[in-house]
Amino acid sequence: MRADRHGFRPRPPRRPLEPGHTLAPAGRELVLGAVEEVVVLATASARPRTGTSEEGDERIRRVLALVAADPAAPHSVASLARAVALSPSRFAHLFAEETGRTPMRVVRQVRVRHAASLLEITDMDVGQVAAACGFVSPFHFSRAFRREYGVPPRDYRARVR
Repeated sequence: MRADRHGFRPRPPRRPLEPGHTLAPAGRELVLGAVEEVVVLATASARPRTGTSEEGDERIRRVLALVAADPAAPHSVASLARAVALSPSRFAHLFAEETGRTPMRVVRQVRVRHAASLLEITDMDVGQVAAACGFVSPFHFSRAFRREYGVPPRDYRARVR
């Protein structure tokens, strides 16, 4: 089997879970972490802002869902703007107006949160976590992680285990 862009090899297909079967603790934690992240992002994107509708802009919600679904994708302002049929400048302005943050700051935050989950539940080394979360280098990842959590990734892992 060939490895994907992150160096992971796909597993052979498994039989579907039978009724009464439970996930292994690590798998269960991974699923619960992903669900929690989606709920947090959905809640944050739905908060009402002065001068906007109660629901916020649907295009911004779609972008937030897109980023949450695949944090490791090579997101850019231009690619996210294309996904919602806006010019990059209009998209960046609308995004900041709706969320109070820049698009790339949100992408970085989602990637770092995803990395924190991977550090908690996997034994991947920091370089593998960085690649799996879309960071171009372990150094850039460590700097972004420290900015968000106040500690380097290795220290974070040691604290949560």
